[in-house]
Amino acid sequence: MKLAYKIVKRSILSPLDLEQVKALEEVCNSHDQIVLKLNWNMLKNREGTEITDLLAYVDGKLVGFLGLYMIEAKEIELSGMVHPEYRRQGIFREMFRQAKEEAVQKQLDTILITNPGSSESGKAFSEALFARNKFSEYYMERQHEYEDKQPSTIQLGLRLATIDDLAELIRLDQEGFSSSPEDAEQYEKKALATEKVTILMAEIEEKPVGKILLRENETEIFFYGFVVSKEFRGKGYGRKILNDSITYAKTILQKEKQALEVAATNAGALHLYQSCGFVSIRQDDYYELRID
Repeated sequence: MKLAYKIVKRSILSPLDLEQVKALEEVCNSHDQIVLKLNWNMLKNREGTEITDLLAYVDGKLVGFLGLYMIEAKEIELSGMVHPEYRRQGIFREMFRQAKEEAVQKQLDTILITNPGSSESGKAFSEALFARNKFSEYYMERQHEYEDKQPSTIQLGLRLATIDDLAELIRLDQEGFSSSPEDAEQYEKKALATEKVTILMAEIEEKPVGKILLRENETEIFFYGFVVSKEFRGKGYGRKILNDSITYAKTILQKEKQALEVAATNAGALHLYQSCGFVSIRQDDYYELRID
């Protein structure tokens, strides 16, 4: 007998929705021995202007969830789960189908499916869609007991970025991430307008040499969008910027916990983060599906 389920689309999650998603996440993590990446800061701060979440119910019980995350201008990232007792009933496939419809309506080019590195079922689902394994990332957290025993002698200043820095922020994104000018502009404007995001510009004698973004939630600071100008790479500036940003997070933002993500193939960045006290907590694999 086919299981009867209902999928509900949301543009914003209520406190009850968040509570139920969190409970479902804990069940799935425990059963599968994984750590799902659900981007809780984004789930709790949906703008309410478009469909961003799909929730599957059986007799009023939440049994499935799929979050839609607009990270890049033409790309949507998906991450979700189904309760272990309700799998192999077509629930996740139907949520994915509806998410793909949303992406088509938005005229997006690409879907990225987030899969915990140790999840064989997630890997099998992605490969069944003929999605290709595009890249992997390590999620890293900084050890509280870490002490920097080699403080830098580099003279460098950090300041808050403003809209007047937009051109420089775009240039750095193009250098660091090969972003198009349009994507970089959209990315940085959104960050500048977001209440819980801080952009720090690193300067030497008022010349910008890098930037880093800090996203604040209840328990931690998440570093991202970190770029050092090409001419200053490999000279200790990255380490100085990161360590000064850690100090900023602890003293100004009053957050002792810091985290970040790094591509598994980026050996240089991985070494830098490890040298500043970050340790790998989990691996996430990203499968790319082009939208025809």
